[in-house]
Amino acid sequence: MQIIIIILLIIIIALLVVVFSYKKERFIKEIKKDSIILPKHKDPNPEFSDVDYELLKDIIQSVELEDWVATVDADCNTMRRSYEITLVNPTQTLKIFGRIYSYALNNLYMSKEQIEDEFCKNINITTFRVSVLSNDKLKSQLKYNTSYKNLTIPLLWKYVVEYNNKLNFKALEKYNENKSEINNQLITINRDKTLNKIL
Repeated sequence: MQIIIIILLIIIIALLVVVFSYKKERFIKEIKKDSIILPKHKDPNPEFSDVDYELLKDIIQSVELEDWVATVDADCNTMRRSYEITLVNPTQTLKIFGRIYSYALNNLYMSKEQIEDEFCKNINITTFRVSVLSNDKLKSQLKYNTSYKNLTIPLLWKYVVEYNNKLNFKALEKYNENKSEINNQLITINRDKTLNKIL
């Protein structure tokens, strides 16, 4: 008797499952029949139209051939260096703006050369955009994402190196001026050196 009751319960449960799944399937079909499935939109991305990077390569070549004016703004500390580079073509109709940064983690126990090497290994780019200007106003603009970094970072880093070399040169000039001024004040030693040369 118990076996018959268990078999009847299993049959009833199976029938209920079939009925509910049929109703659910029918409900889903009715929704799909009455609704519109919209296509997903794609964000504009230069990669789709400039697959071979031709436009970007032409822009970079133009920067190298023409005398573009560069300005570099730096924000540096012991762990992170950030640079904003602006390049403007000679006719002031094109402008490139790029932001790159580099970091050196755990640099407390490194020599100055090791820190510099660490900074050069970890260069990243956050922004690279090219703008067309008309009367110093923005006319149109293209933004490039980080997939272009193999082309954009070397271009921008060249200006960062020039910027740092100028700073180092100015610091060296100032050091030499200070050294000369201090040396001029060492009257007794300078007099003794002059006398030793004469004798």
